[in-house]
Amino acid sequence: MQSGTSNAWHLDVSFFSIPIIGRLCNQIIGLLYDVVVRFFRLLTWFLKRKKKAIHVHFLILNDKLQATDKSIFSSLVVETNQMLSHGCDIQLDFGTVVYASKIPTYAAKPFCNFKGWLHDVWRTGSYYDEQMKTMRRGFQKRSLCIVVVEDFGDGFTGCGLGPFTDYLQIAWNHRNCLAHEVMHKLGLLHVKDKRNLMHPMCNGDKLSAFQSWFASQSSFVN
Repeated sequence: MQSGTSNAWHLDVSFFSIPIIGRLCNQIIGLLYDVVVRFFRLLTWFLKRKKKAIHVHFLILNDKLQATDKSIFSSLVVETNQMLSHGCDIQLDFGTVVYASKIPTYAAKPFCNFKGWLHDVWRTGSYYDEQMKTMRRGFQKRSLCIVVVEDFGDGFTGCGLGPFTDYLQIAWNHRNCLAHEVMHKLGLLHVKDKRNLMHPMCNGDKLSAFQSWFASQSSFVN
């Protein structure tokens, strides 16, 4: 794959950067692809996959981290894998780190939930798409970009937006929530059990057998 010429869906990146039209198409394709992959894996559940890994990249939109050695992000992946090992057999594979320049405020301080979804359809999603175009791996090996932002405009610590997009956002001062946000990306929702990884406070590290199984069927898991 030539850098900067194609994205995860083998179409020109500029199309998916088009506000509203392109971004909605990106979200719909992402969701449909995830559903198809889950359905296929359900039909072939008896074929055991030898490896359950998510290939991750980092996009740094935090000015304080611009001069930081890339090893701190690989260390974060190791720490996150240790937390994930308590509840499931999914691990993160560390990829590349890209430091963005001339970072707009709306991208460095995003919103989450419905407002975050709207921002993805508009300016934020278009900006991320342009920044991430050299980091994507291709249609059949979907990778996940971890966008490290300054903070969130609505007080969140991280945001996943489910399978609609191929990125999640995390505030560096809440990086302990990365495992939690990764599981959101794989389709898990919040639970009330404080011992569970999906508790909103990010203070648990356990996953039920069903949670682990459901997450492992995601299109992000290769």
